[in-house]
Amino acid sequence: MTDPSISRLHEVCAMLSTGQKVVSGIDPEVFGAAIGDLIREAIDPLVDRIRDLEARLDRLQVSTTGGGDA
Repeated sequence: MTDPSISRLHEVCAMLSTGQKVVSGIDPEVFGAAIGDLIREAIDPLVDRIRDLEARLDRLQVSTTGGGDA
């Protein structure tokens, strides 16, 4: 992650976690975008994994029930 806004976000989070006062002048839009990017980075692989597991479950149910819903 070389994006400067993400680097700054990490600095701010580190300051907050140690109880230091955060320096003013943070652009709320940049901060929000950086937070959104971090959340997407964490969530997207989980969503993909859930979709994969749901597809596997559907295939397993079809194979064990003979191909259709009762």
